[in-house]
Amino acid sequence: MPSAISSPPVQGGGRCRIAGRETAERLSMFLRAEAKAHEGKLSADEIENLTKAFLSKDEVLADFYETLADGCMESFAESRFTEIRRNLLGRLVVHTFGDRFVEHAADPSRGLSREILPGFFHALNLMAGGEAIETLQAASADIVADLRMKHGDSFSWPVYYEDARAKAILYRVLGIIAIQFLRFEQRRDWFCNIVTVHAEGDAAPHSVPSPISEEQFTMLMNDLFQSVRPESMSTERRAWMERLIGKDAVDAFDTMFSNLTKALKAA
Repeated sequence: MPSAISSPPVQGGGRCRIAGRETAERLSMFLRAEAKAHEGKLSADEIENLTKAFLSKDEVLADFYETLADGCMESFAESRFTEIRRNLLGRLVVHTFGDRFVEHAADPSRGLSREILPGFFHALNLMAGGEAIETLQAASADIVADLRMKHGDSFSWPVYYEDARAKAILYRVLGIIAIQFLRFEQRRDWFCNIVTVHAEGDAAPHSVPSPISEEQFTMLMNDLFQSVRPESMSTERRAWMERLIGKDAVDAFDTMFSNLTKALKAA
């Protein structure tokens, strides 16, 4: 995430507050100079007119406004990705394909950009529904709190990922996604579109390339569902999974891998 625009570093909305304060200080300096030129006396109307004149000087403030815009955009981006890092349910899901990100990929040119994450989470929220996501988030937070209490300083994220309760949450999420992707190609296009829209932010629609290709999408989904591959499930585990998330969801895993296999062969 983004570099600071002041020293000491200030994160989040603090950067925009600093930029706003600098605007006020520049205006104050301008008014003090005008007041000095008028023997220290300015009427309310004169102050209002001078303020308008100051704000209209685009040639004087252009560079400052550009810096201000860049700083605020960095601030918003940092806040967005800080929120993602605090998303414990998201951590649980994303770790399944974490090796696909550029910084970990064997071939960085084929790696995933983390720009996909806002769109990924938005798509997940749409598929599962806000209430279900809130419930799963709360359950994830309870698990992490319990594990931090139990392990203290030795707590690490892999401990969370391997916890049986966390795995059960992940299986519920995978079941939701699999059912939503029964119409595979249509959902794939929908998903990639959402990821693109949320990655490009204020850019005009279709003005930037998608941060995820069809091939990358297929590899992401293949990794995401790796823990529920049908051929790796014993009869007993499949029965347990059906009790946990429902038979329709487990059957949807079969369909998901059938579609992924076709997509991988076509890539």
